Amino acid sequence: MELNNKIIIQELIAHFANSFDAKDWDGLESCLTESLFTDYSDLRGTSPGTISASEYVKVRREASIMRLTFPVQRAPPAALRWSSSENRMRKNSRHTASISSS
Repeated sequence: MELNNKIIIQELIAHFANSFDAKDWDGLESCLTESLFTDYSDLRGTSPGTISASEYVKVRREASIMRLTFPVQRAPPAALRWSSSENRMRKNSRHTASISSS
């Protein structure tokens, strides 16, 4: 790939990300072709498919509004999510390791 093409692609990606972050929906749509293929099957369990650029931007805009209206609760770090039985197992395994290494 030519250097010039790489620069054009990098600029397009940056424009897409900046438009998305700034909620510049017209700018976001200007980065897209008329239709695009999306695959959110791992994230949402929906089937992959083709969607128009305007529909993609509409869905992103609506999701953005929903996040502002109903903020997402962030899960605590993994260390804080361990169940009490997992914590006991972890404490016991550290204790056993320290005894066996002495």
